[in-house]
Amino acid sequence: MNMVPKISVVMAIYNAAAQIDGALNSLVAQEFGDWELIVVDDASTDGAGALIGQRAVHDPRIFYQRLPCNVGPAAARNVGLDAARGEWVTVLDGDDRYDSGRLRILLDRANRDQLDLIADNLMLFDEAAGETLGPAFALNGESYPLTVRRLVENDRPPRITVLGQLKPFVRRAFLLATGVRYPEDVRVGEDFQFLFHLLEHTPRALLVDYCGYRYTLPFSPSAGRQAAGTRTSHGSDGLSDLIKGAACLIDHASKQANVDRHLLKSLRKRQKALRGEALWRRARVHVHASKFLAAAWLLARIDPGYCWEQAMGMFKGRKRRVQSMLR
Repeated sequence: MNMVPKISVVMAIYNAAAQIDGALNSLVAQEFGDWELIVVDDASTDGAGALIGQRAVHDPRIFYQRLPCNVGPAAARNVGLDAARGEWVTVLDGDDRYDSGRLRILLDRANRDQLDLIADNLMLFDEAAGETLGPAFALNGESYPLTVRRLVENDRPPRITVLGQLKPFVRRAFLLATGVRYPEDVRVGEDFQFLFHLLEHTPRALLVDYCGYRYTLPFSPSAGRQAAGTRTSHGSDGLSDLIKGAACLIDHASKQANVDRHLLKSLRKRQKALRGEALWRRARVHVHASKFLAAAWLLARIDPGYCWEQAMGMFKGRKRRVQSMLR
């Protein structure tokens, strides 16, 4: 008879063979050992499944499922959520790491404060530079209530770090009661939408100033290139998904019985910033191609304040100063 674990960790992977050992080692090294790991292989072609299989032979807490075709990170994570048995559910990406005390610390705090959801600050890792940059968010105090408004107001470009990158620790009974799952029609921004819909259903959610999750930035601020392990597009395709998701959330918020006008305004600002980001990136392509008039025409369509923020963000990123001050 299999005992039900306290915590289910879901890991969706795609061609992560080069990074996954470090992630697995960080989980096995946890001070709290009552967990299961559900690895959902999104039709990898690099032998990642064989590595997981070897681990599972020696550790019965590890479960492996391979999908017959590539369905994207959201759908793969949903497969993991449906298979989870623990009282609590969280995720671990194949190119990220846990601090050794993460599961114990978050479990203790969530139970003490009777939370439905808790998130820890992220410790940022620049893969290209091979160095840790520090915490993602500057918190004014030991903890911060997490609300839908706060999530939206702190998740828009040109910030390098946004609250949508958080990896929440969620009570499974709450997750089942809400029916919330990752949106499978997008491949970028699914974390933000998942957290948005969870926070709609509870006031018992907290962000703590403990960095238990080492997050590999998908795009290196120091080198200006995509990290090797990320499957997130940094180009126009990724922004298309983000803009599409923003429109869906605006539509969703506007149809609620009691419309939150402040939230709706913040969602529209986020959508505008995402559109500005798309124009900014297209302008940069023109600059690199020495098409300066075309670049100037695009930049003229963006709010000047956004352009200034973007330029300052690039400067700070190259200096490895990427921490976000929460609004």
